Amino acid sequence: MSVTKNYAEKCLPMNELKNDSLVRHFPGLNWSIYRLGGKPAFLAACRLRHLESLIRGPAFEYEPPSQIDFDNSTGAVVRCTAKGQPMPDIWWETKNGSVVREVPGVQHLRPDGSMVFAPFTPIQYRREVHDAIYRCVAANVAGKIGSREVRVRAAIDQFNMKSMENK
Repeated sequence: MSVTKNYAEKCLPMNELKNDSLVRHFPGLNWSIYRLGGKPAFLAACRLRHLESLIRGPAFEYEPPSQIDFDNSTGAVVRCTAKGQPMPDIWWETKNGSVVREVPGVQHLRPDGSMVFAPFTPIQYRREVHDAIYRCVAANVAGKIGSREVRVRAAIDQFNMKSMENK
């Protein structure tokens, strides 16, 4: 039983297929053969095309830049957004692949995929947070992608540090 591509493209929408036209079903392979117009046709081509419209792997809408430099007095927001079907989950990893966890008052992860570095005092500086390499990751059932490496460097504002010392 061979089916030409042209014939497969003409198959009916799934809701128009009648059970009495079913020739054979292959549940493990997720396809069936239906008799349409007296000729056997593989539903697989139609079903796969239908699934392709429902499922898309993640793609970055906004990929973070390769470097973020900021002062402790200002903080920073590193954006990362991705699209896909279904909507991908977004998280951040360190250079060694560990998932980034929030550090209360220092680093926050937003539901939109952004990583926020809050303004901090010199005593709150953490090298593993403020001078590190990160990667944004987006994944759904169709796949997983990782952004370029993002080098984050926070500088301690010397003027603010001296004014704090004088108090």
